[in-house]
Amino acid sequence: MTNILCVTFTNKAAAEMKQRIRKLVGDKDLAYISTVHGFCVQFLKEEYKFLHYPQTFIVLDEEDKKQILRQLFDACNIDTKLHTIESTVDSIHRFKRDIRYLDWLINPNEEPLNTEINNSTDPIQTVILKYIKYERKCFGLDFDDLINASFYTMSNSSEIRDKWQRRMEYIMVDEFQDISDRQYQLLKLLSDYHKNLFVVGDPDQTIYEWRGASVHTMINFTKENGCKTIIMDANYRSLPFVINPSNALIKKNTARINKNIVPTRTKKGLCVYFHAKSQKEEADWISKQIMEFSSYNQPYSSIAILYRAHYVSRSIEESLISNHIPYKIWLFINTCG
Repeated sequence: MTNILCVTFTNKAAAEMKQRIRKLVGDKDLAYISTVHGFCVQFLKEEYKFLHYPQTFIVLDEEDKKQILRQLFDACNIDTKLHTIESTVDSIHRFKRDIRYLDWLINPNEEPLNTEINNSTDPIQTVILKYIKYERKCFGLDFDDLINASFYTMSNSSEIRDKWQRRMEYIMVDEFQDISDRQYQLLKLLSDYHKNLFVVGDPDQTIYEWRGASVHTMINFTKENGCKTIIMDANYRSLPFVINPSNALIKKNTARINKNIVPTRTKKGLCVYFHAKSQKEEADWISKQIMEFSSYNQPYSSIAILYRAHYVSRSIEESLISNHIPYKIWLFINTCG
């Protein structure tokens, strides 16, 4: 199993994958079944000398990053009414798409970075540069750095690149539609010797463009790699009155791989669509539908309201309360990435 790299989008999904594989092959070494970031941690701990970093480097998660930025905001007197921590996190993501910043991060000579900081006139640019300086000081790498540093190392050392390309004989990627362009470049570079790159995903579900994902990565994959595409178009979960309108709507997209999802269940029903002009109007419409169901002796416990983001719940709750509709809030965590 040590010549197979299998990556997915979340730690939880990777753990589930390991558990299922162990049931098939027993207690084997499954070290290379992880997220892309998890693999990069393993790679960099083996190749740490190339970056002039210690093997015990620190991985900075998103909360670590925000804590560092709070300190820098205070030190730089940043007005949080003009710039937020969240927007600065996004600015760092965008800034680090240009891999050249790594010269400031890993260069043993700190003077080039200090010069950039001293010459910066933009407050957020200054914060980003000081954030990189903080990373240097604590030998920290955030999630962007893990990907970029791994790609940089492999691209600039033929010895390291050859070793890992030969080691990773098979590379399999789950939730491929969610990976960034840099992650794809890294995986493509890794697979360049054996040419065994297998990906699974759905370009119609590309929702992480703000993280660098692009629908065109998957659309162009077959053309770029000369491989075979297998379309899995059977849906075992949803009913026809959910699948058919979805097919009709998604066909309007111009950038997609053409496919038609076929439901295996045959129960009939009706899909209702309502275009609200505001969150309040949407919430009141939902309450009205619930009251109508209730008038037909439909119990409240048989009705569920699903929403994608927590901020949407407030207007729904206010409407339910004003209409004297009892409710409970349940938190469901997506374990599929």
